[in-house]
Amino acid sequence: MATTKQQPARNRRWTGLEQLTVVALLGTASIPVYYALALSSEAEPIFALFGLVPLVTAGLVLRRWRWAPALAALWSAGMLLGNGPALVAAIVQPDETRAFAVNVLFVAVAVVGLGAGLAAAVQNRCTAPVDRHMPRLVPVLLATLVGLVVGALLVAAIPQHGPETLLDSAGLGNLPVLTAAQRRFDRPEIHVKVGATVGLRLVNQDQERHRFDIDAFNVHAPMPTKQNGVALFQATQAGTYTFYCGIPGHRAAGMQGTLIVGP
Repeated sequence: MATTKQQPARNRRWTGLEQLTVVALLGTASIPVYYALALSSEAEPIFALFGLVPLVTAGLVLRRWRWAPALAALWSAGMLLGNGPALVAAIVQPDETRAFAVNVLFVAVAVVGLGAGLAAAVQNRCTAPVDRHMPRLVPVLLATLVGLVVGALLVAAIPQHGPETLLDSAGLGNLPVLTAAQRRFDRPEIHVKVGATVGLRLVNQDQERHRFDIDAFNVHAPMPTKQNGVALFQATQAGTYTFYCGIPGHRAAGMQGTLIVGP
């Protein structure tokens, strides 16, 4: 009886889920590199790893290694969990439209990589090659995700009116200046009088966003990249307080100082 040899796995066409996984991996590789080069003042070597690992994983998927999609899902999940605090801060507090867009896109492609990778791994394990089709629900989910991303970007693009819009150019120029550069504030101490209304012109010289935060007075002022901002608050109680940058990792790097409210 004649028999037909089964076609080698690597010679079969890639499934739709595998192709979607590869696209998501390419996204998780390119977005961190873009962020490091265009939006961050410190292009750390670890960003090269963030670009290399998904590219290698994409190559394994294209080589039809059975467990490569599972590895892609694991990488996507790790990127979401490992960068969770920074991603949440950047999305919930959209100080700058470009940084917000980059983070939203990164979350979107990582979610696609996680879902597509898991689905492709299950399909490769449980389904015969000829039956590995794109699930009908996937295009609907992708369209929904695209709609959410586009909607979020459109909302973020609406001009926001902060305290600086209440001051004319002369008034803004007369405010004391607090400058952020290389993840440091240029003033380790700020002295104000109790009961006074405090105004600070916030200057960010870095290519990454910062914040000016004083929890005791509910101050959380954005400092977009290469732009000026304003912090206005009333020092209602005498004491010593900490001001800092609320972006995850910046305070730990030394971006903080002391606010002294005296009589």
